[in-house]
Amino acid sequence: MFNKYFTTILPIIFAPLLLQGCQQTAERSVEQVVWVAPQQVNCIVDRTAKCYQILTDEPRAQWQLYNGTLTGVALDGVNFQQATISYQKGLVASPQRDNLKINKINSTQRQVLLSNSALKSNRTWQLKSLFSFDKLPDIKHQQHPFLTLSASGVSGFSGCNRFFSDNVSLFESNVAQQSLFEIGSVATTRGLCQYPLNQELERTLFLMLGVSNRVLVKWPLLSFYQGDTTVAQFVASDWH
Repeated sequence: MFNKYFTTILPIIFAPLLLQGCQQTAERSVEQVVWVAPQQVNCIVDRTAKCYQILTDEPRAQWQLYNGTLTGVALDGVNFQQATISYQKGLVASPQRDNLKINKINSTQRQVLLSNSALKSNRTWQLKSLFSFDKLPDIKHQQHPFLTLSASGVSGFSGCNRFFSDNVSLFESNVAQQSLFEIGSVATTRGLCQYPLNQELERTLFLMLGVSNRVLVKWPLLSFYQGDTTVAQFVASDWH
C-alpha cells in the first residue's frame, strides 16, 4: 500500500520541480558571435520602422532584419561591428528575438574582406555586362569602363570620366547572400562625353553602383547584385 501511494505521489511532488528545471534550462542565457551592419534599413513588415541587419556565425546564415532592441551598440553608418551578443533562449527559437544585448565589441571594420580576397588595390576589373545596357559591343574597347575595388574603396573609368570613392562599406563572402555593399558619394572628373552612347553607359554604370547591395567574386568574375538580381559583371584584367 505504501509503495503504491509513494509511486502515485512522486510525480505530483516532483512535477513542479521538473517543470521549473525545464524552464530554467529553456530560458538560459546564450552567447553568439554576430556581425552588425553599419546602418539600419526599412523593415519588411512595417516599412516605417527601422531594422538592424545582423549576420550570425552559422555557415549558411544570411543577413537578417532584426526589429527588436539591441543594447550596447552604436551604429556609425560606416563600420561593420563584430560583437558577442547574449539573449534568453526560450522554448521556441525565433530569429526575431527581443532585447539582444551586446556583451563585447570584438572588432570594427569598414571593409571586411576574405583572407584570400581577390579584391586588391592593384587589380582592375573590366566591364563585361551591365543590366539594361546591351550596347557595350558598340563602345570602342579603349572606352570600356573598368574599376578597382579594395579596402581603399572603389575607383575606375566610367566610359567618359575617372571616378573615385573611399566612402564604401563592404562585407565580402563566398556566398552572395552573406555579402553587403554600399557606396556613398562618388567624385568624378568633369569631362564631356564625346558620344551620346558613352554618356548613357556612364549614367547606367553610376546607377548600378548606387543600387548594388551585394558583391561576389567567382574568379575571374566580379558580380554586383541588387538583392538577387545581377546588375553588372566585371572580369579580372589579369586572369589570362
